[in-house]
Amino acid sequence: MYKDVPKRVSLINFEFRWINDFFWGAILSHLFYYPVPSNLNYFWGFGSILGILLIIQILTGLLLTIHYIPDVNLAFFSIEFIMRNVQNGWLIRYLHSSGASFLFIMLYCHILRALYYRLFRNTLTWLTGLILFILMMATGFLGYVIVWGQMCEKTICNLSEWRIFRNKDNKLKGVIYPL
Repeated sequence: MYKDVPKRVSLINFEFRWINDFFWGAILSHLFYYPVPSNLNYFWGFGSILGILLIIQILTGLLLTIHYIPDVNLAFFSIEFIMRNVQNGWLIRYLHSSGASFLFIMLYCHILRALYYRLFRNTLTWLTGLILFILMMATGFLGYVIVWGQMCEKTICNLSEWRIFRNKDNKLKGVIYPL
């Protein structure tokens, strides 16, 4: 009975329906309808977690560089200024330092997952990951020693066997490099 009645088509409803179908169709196709392997589990999410953590590290690092002074004598005091005087500076610094630790934990889990599933057979991807790992380790070391606090000086001495000397005013006097 109702099949013979023609439907009323409105141009406005058609346009909104098309935009709605296009928008939600694009979102659903990119979020839910990808072909995935049958052995997919939560271990496959480490790469995405690493990407999110890297973005957080970059953003908090950029926010910290606004007030950081890269001088040997003023670097530690600029960190104290960030912690005490900048609004939510303590939160940004702790997000950055804790995020770095969590980033490396997730990085090691990501590498262990790749070893477990024998993904090192794809040589180009594996070598690219190793180069990124080495760059992240170097960046982590440089980010760790940038504050020039007492803990960082001990880290430099322990990791590279450099000797750092200070005069009576606690200013940097000299560094003896290893041969």
